[in-house]
Amino acid sequence: MKGILISIAGIPRSLSDFVPDNGLALLASCLLKNNIDVKIFDFNLPSIFDDIYDKNVKNFLEKFSKKVFIDGKKPNFFDILQLKLVSLIIEKNKRNYIEKLKKFLLETIEKEKTEFVGFKLWVGDGFDWSIEIGKFLKKEKPKLKIFGGGPQVDIFEHLIFKKGDFFDVLCYGEGEEVVVELYNFVQGKKRLKDIPNIIFNENGKIVKTERKYIENLDELPLPVYTSDIYWKIDEKIKMFVIDESRGCENACFFCIHPKKSGKIKKKSVEKLIEEIKFFINKYNVFLYRFAGSSTPGDLIMEFAKRIIDEGIKIDYANSGYINDFDIGFENFKILKDSGCGSIFFGIESANEEILKKGMNKNVKKEDMERVLKNCKEAGIFTVASFIYPAPFENENTRKETLQFLEKVKPDSALVQFPGIYPGT
Repeated sequence: MKGILISIAGIPRSLSDFVPDNGLALLASCLLKNNIDVKIFDFNLPSIFDDIYDKNVKNFLEKFSKKVFIDGKKPNFFDILQLKLVSLIIEKNKRNYIEKLKKFLLETIEKEKTEFVGFKLWVGDGFDWSIEIGKFLKKEKPKLKIFGGGPQVDIFEHLIFKKGDFFDVLCYGEGEEVVVELYNFVQGKKRLKDIPNIIFNENGKIVKTERKYIENLDELPLPVYTSDIYWKIDEKIKMFVIDESRGCENACFFCIHPKKSGKIKKKSVEKLIEEIKFFINKYNVFLYRFAGSSTPGDLIMEFAKRIIDEGIKIDYANSGYINDFDIGFENFKILKDSGCGSIFFGIESANEEILKKGMNKNVKKEDMERVLKNCKEAGIFTVASFIYPAPFENENTRKETLQFLEKVKPDSALVQFPGIYPGT
């Protein structure tokens, strides 16, 4: 096995953590297409709960949660004391779990004579665990090449070296072509400075090579989800993520997608239908989510009509930009009839000045109300996401957003705290 691709997101916080990682599956497919053996170790599995939360911990947390959140009783002194003791046990179990991963990966690398390892970097525990494990592997196997990638590299770039100086290369942007070139580097056939989309340390100097985009999504191979390549794929949720579009024309201040993938690029409907049929026939998967941060309205409408015309029975979800989804009630009904079960809308705030000045979103409140109303009335589970407190937020804008929520009543409202990123 020439390479290993690793994903460690920490303790799962939502069901989406258990969905197969289409990014790693696509990278693996690109490597395999070039006769480079690879395996995916995606440790984001439900079984992690058995490692971190043993039987005694689970029993206490169930009783404590019922008492406080269901029965509405106030925890007493002994409850708080026991909660602190349980927290210590959980931390100990985390340490044991990390040590188990270290041992497993080292044994695998030695057995398979692995030449390189690629980490998909997450935030929180996932980042810390990846850094610790990466340091361990580099210490044990100094000649092993270790790469890091994912959206955290797009955000923090060379600053990641401050935490993980063991990385030989960080990959930013799109990596499908880059990962093959990095293997050529491992083989001594390519110089790092000739590979796009990477950051590396050369004699104490940070070098960032030029950015290169994937221009034609139709030319990408299909992600690979077979059990011989994707370790424990049978423990993941049977839902695949479809790479229907990349990039975005909107350039919201807080969003990484335009920076990562450039202007909007769309996969053809013919290619999407081909992929769906392949996944149904090979993997028996009928549940999908589109990966794009804002699926283009014209693409999703054409796709929906083709799905209906060909009688393909699937369920799917996607994200949408308000101005691109002002399509009317009847078209939302078409989406619903094609299997669209949910659409995620990034509303952020109901105040137009905040949207324009603080987020670079030229969206009218009346348009947001109309789109969310039509989507919900068509029977599609309508999700509205907000950033609070938003830049330039005050008491009046907060009330305006609350009044908007009370009026529109989306099926789900997500409120996320703002993050401060380098360069913003």
